Amino acid sequence: MIVAPLLPRLWEYFSRLGLLTFAFGYVGGLALANIGLGILLVAFLSRCACGERHLLRDRFVHLSMLWLVVALALAVWGAWLFPAVGKSQFSSLPEVWSFAFIPLVALATRGNNRLILLTLLVALFGLLY
Repeated sequence: MIVAPLLPRLWEYFSRLGLLTFAFGYVGGLALANIGLGILLVAFLSRCACGERHLLRDRFVHLSMLWLVVALALAVWGAWLFPAVGKSQFSSLPEVWSFAFIPLVALATRGNNRLILLTLLVALFGLLY
């Protein structure tokens, strides 16, 4: 089938779009960086759904999932211990959770030096913009 070879390339382009969007908005535009992370997450989940399940067995991905669970558990525990600041515990979760998406950036670059350089240049341009 013609569609089967096109899917990996489509996910690769989609992943690069998310990576470069994240890099551009990392310093100056938190909303743009979150959109980029969302695109990276959709690309990652789509790859897993299309047969690349070996990504789910990666230890780095397991550590990031563990980070999400620990951050949520600590926020719940903190809100239970100190109900007066419980709302701020949960409002700061997106900032803490963003560290769990580092494997998405690593998987998007896949160690490609040219892509890493391009990503850093886009991040610099986003900083200057």
